[in-house]
Amino acid sequence: MAVAALLAFFLWGSPSPEPTSATATASAAVTPVARAALITTPPRPSGSGRITGLVRDTRGLAASARVSASRTEPWRTLSELPCPTVQPDQEGMPVALKDCGFEYRRMMVELVSARLGEADVFAEVTTDADGRFVLEGLPDGNVTLWALADEGVAMQAHVPVGGADVVLDLEEGGFIEGTVTEADGKTPIPEAQVTLIHRKHTRFFDTRTDAKGEFSLGPVPRDSYSLFVAAKGWASRFIPNTHGWDTDEPLRLTRPTRVAGRVVAVDGSPAPGVTVLLDGDTPLATEQLTTSDGTGHFSFDDVPAVPHQLSATSREASAFATLNVTPPLDSVVLQLEPGMYVEGTVRGDTGQPVAGAKVLTYREDGGPASAEATTVTSMAGRYRLGPVRSGPHTFKVEAAHHLDLELAAQRLQQGMGPLDLTLVRAASAEGIVVDEQGTPLAGIPLQFRSGEEHWNYSYPEDTQLSDAEGHFVLDAAEPGPGFVFTKDTSFLFGALAVQVPAASLRLVLDRGASVSGSVTDAQGLPVHGAALSLGNVQGDDEREELRRSATTDASGRFLLQGIRPGRYVLEATVSRDWTDERASRPIEITGREHVDVSLRLEEGRTLSGMAVDTAGLPLAEVRILATTPDVDDPPWRHREEDPAVSAGARSGPDGRFTLRHLAATRYALTTDMPGYTFHPERSQGGTFEQKEELWVDAHAEQVRLVFVKDGHLKGRVVDPTGKPVTAFTLSLSNRTSPGSAVDAPDGTFDCPVKGSGTRTLTVRAEGFPALRRAVTTEEGVDLDLGTLTLENHWTLRLHLHDQKTGEPLTEADKPFVEFWSPGARPSIHGRGDVRRPTFRNGLFEVEAAPPLPFTVEVSTKGYRDVTRAVTSRDEVLTVPLVPIAAVAEPVSP
Repeated sequence: MAVAALLAFFLWGSPSPEPTSATATASAAVTPVARAALITTPPRPSGSGRITGLVRDTRGLAASARVSASRTEPWRTLSELPCPTVQPDQEGMPVALKDCGFEYRRMMVELVSARLGEADVFAEVTTDADGRFVLEGLPDGNVTLWALADEGVAMQAHVPVGGADVVLDLEEGGFIEGTVTEADGKTPIPEAQVTLIHRKHTRFFDTRTDAKGEFSLGPVPRDSYSLFVAAKGWASRFIPNTHGWDTDEPLRLTRPTRVAGRVVAVDGSPAPGVTVLLDGDTPLATEQLTTSDGTGHFSFDDVPAVPHQLSATSREASAFATLNVTPPLDSVVLQLEPGMYVEGTVRGDTGQPVAGAKVLTYREDGGPASAEATTVTSMAGRYRLGPVRSGPHTFKVEAAHHLDLELAAQRLQQGMGPLDLTLVRAASAEGIVVDEQGTPLAGIPLQFRSGEEHWNYSYPEDTQLSDAEGHFVLDAAEPGPGFVFTKDTSFLFGALAVQVPAASLRLVLDRGASVSGSVTDAQGLPVHGAALSLGNVQGDDEREELRRSATTDASGRFLLQGIRPGRYVLEATVSRDWTDERASRPIEITGREHVDVSLRLEEGRTLSGMAVDTAGLPLAEVRILATTPDVDDPPWRHREEDPAVSAGARSGPDGRFTLRHLAATRYALTTDMPGYTFHPERSQGGTFEQKEELWVDAHAEQVRLVFVKDGHLKGRVVDPTGKPVTAFTLSLSNRTSPGSAVDAPDGTFDCPVKGSGTRTLTVRAEGFPALRRAVTTEEGVDLDLGTLTLENHWTLRLHLHDQKTGEPLTEADKPFVEFWSPGARPSIHGRGDVRRPTFRNGLFEVEAAPPLPFTVEVSTKGYRDVTRAVTSRDEVLTVPLVPIAAVAEPVSP
């Protein structure tokens, strides 16, 4: 009912959406374009306010960027709608980031398909040649500004209407790309409408698929999005969160169908008012819920033609029905069957009944993931669970002072006997958690970890929330030492050492001091997503649990709690495409006080530059990154490993770029340009300290970055008959490297090579010995090696004998052989190809010997190592071995 009310409010209170001209044109077009333009909703002026400003990127001022202003509204914008049911761990989250259940997701699909729920867009303009813009027709208050351009994107929330000279810095955005196909995953669906929905600010970005069913949306701000796909004659698809979505997999659509039928009671009479759920376990399946009408009938529309499951539940009659179906179907009959109750006793491993145990059962044959029924055992340990439907179930039992039990594959059926359950007694830590005044604390997440020290390296044995009276019971499998603690950063960290089993524990949590505040940019606008860290001045807070960190919200606010007395530095870090921008301030905490702090980022210095090749010609699309060295970090800064790769600033068609917001004393410039190698020693404007980095100090204003074009090794690999070898690996100089894999039907290869000099090219292919060839390359020059012919494997046969006695060596001597390429020396090149020969018919055989020529070295206990040059495939290679004792004997006069 709550969802229906929300939908009714929406349809009553929202104006009808007007189609954009771009959308209308695309719909009417006969031949779709290869890549449709990014479409946004037309603006609706709503006031007399204005904002002026400019847009700039790493190449200068950005002309022709599209700038718009929007604002979310409570109860109207998707991201501002209340959630009908809220999970305890999701309170305070925006609705766009919650899981409100499938009914709510279904409503979201209906709203998006009707283009309802988008943030109000008040104005949109294009920047002039100087990157300037004027937005008019704005309401009073704050708005969110968006700048969209081919060069990048910018989004700035909480911009006050009436502002002047607002600066928007473009950064490289992201793209959502994919292919829309029929259910076979191959047949493209052209002209499908694809809508990307910003989950926090609810902006809609639209495009249409081309003749191949492909689409590309972007660039858009890198953030969290939903995706909606619709095409005439096809069932729509809604992806609530594109994070983790595999864009290599096609977006399959199916024809919309209908599922209809009726629910009948146990006696065959119509069953009105029964809840009917339609769902499935495939990505194409829909989730829909309805209630049978007065005659027991029900129906579902827009159902994809893939397997689903119908589940009917009548709590009043304690009856259920489950049926697997594949649409379309018009006369489904769901025959209710009486529900059943499961009874039994929960006992401990010594046979005593366990009172207050929580017993849950989950369906294993589909349906919702939540428990179908839940109950609690009596003082005698007895439980009665139901009503539940017949079929396979999983039982879970939880009880204080006992280890949790999970029992799968329990088939429930009418008339079954008691299902008794046995729990293993735990070694428990029981007590109460209070604050510094002794007041019990409810809802505190507590952990128990076993061990005498290094508790933070072990896994938690148990995790529980304290109850309304602050009481907790944490269960461990074995008696022994351990720690009770919370990671709730609202309190000072403190671990209580215990010896379990233990009772009457008292964990005292101290709230300590707190620091709140805001982060703004050089214009005074709030910064969303700034990373805040509070570090001890002396840098002696290496333990992660002692540090405090946070991220600013959309209004630039933050809160840090659970802080001990001490001298700290509060630092805000904003990660831009090309550098990290920072602002910091020292703070001293003496007790449990609250401190409010404002941090403002500086505009910083600007560094301009140009990327060129060795001939001085400009290079476009070079990515430049400015980083500060670790050795320059103050002791209170703790760098977190960031798995993301920074995009970097990009040079323009004239090779020029601009790095802004530089405030550190020096930076290392690193670059990325496919097909080229950066040479800092040839560059200007900085100093060269190590490979591939140019260091610039605070006085640098201009740099010239020089790149050398990579050369290429080309050739063709064939077998001894001249047939192409289609799969092989290539490596230069490093014999232990697996090399780069090549898959070429004609056996050709073309691999980049940097610098000049002579190196060894190694070609490896299954079924052939490795081919090695010395190649001499010149900087930036391509080298065609022609045809490289792999040789067949052959067997080297060795006759090994004692030089002094003439006796042949046998298998018991266990010799080793080692192969070297011509001119190689072990002391320089490391170990070669070491093998143990096979002894057969008085000879030692080594299969798959390397290509000629090579050097073989024979080693065995009691004899000097002997080397022989092998230049031909002789039938048998005779090698006399000199005994070590004979070497030491004096020569007779």
